[in-house]
Amino acid sequence: MTSTVPNVSLAAEQAGVDHIYLVVGDTKFRLPPVDFTALGFRGDRVRLVAAGTLARFVEKRLGAGPSVRPSEVFFDCGEDGWGPLGSWT
Repeated sequence: MTSTVPNVSLAAEQAGVDHIYLVVGDTKFRLPPVDFTALGFRGDRVRLVAAGTLARFVEKRLGAGPSVRPSEVFFDCGEDGWGPLGSWT
C-alpha cells in the first residue's frame, strides 16, 4: 500500500469495500459499485492506499448519466397531429 495518490487515479483504503474513489486534483469522487461498472472502470486499476490517505481530499458524488439520452425520446403525435405541446399541423 502507498500513502500518496497520483492525480487522476482510482483509489480505495481497504480491499473489498464499496468505497472506491476517483481522485482528481484535490477532490475524491465516491463511486458506488453500480456507477463504477456503468462508467467502464476496471477493478484491477484501483490503487490500495494506507488508511487515512484519502481524508485530505474533498468528497463529492459522481454518478453515471441516464441510460436514455434526451435525444432518444420521441413523442408520437398520432394520426390527428396533436402532441404534448399542441397541434403540429
